[in-house]
Amino acid sequence: MVVRCFKRSGTMIQKGVFNVVYRTLDDVPLVVSVPELARILRVSRNTAYAMVRCGQIHAIRAGTQIRFPKKSIEMYLNVA
Repeated sequence: MVVRCFKRSGTMIQKGVFNVVYRTLDDVPLVVSVPELARILRVSRNTAYAMVRCGQIHAIRAGTQIRFPKKSIEMYLNVA
């Protein structure tokens, strides 16, 4: 996984992914995972999954994986 954003002092998150800090919405990649969305919105991972179930935010499912386009995050933040 290529991380194109800033990382904090090497703090590790699950499965060896660095804790990525997005300074602005422009820094967010085109597609993000559930844990990344939770960090962006500052909610728990379970809340992020609940938002998908309730239809509050548009998600793309590829097999068992759930991804969020940057555009759907922008739309959610403009509505919320």
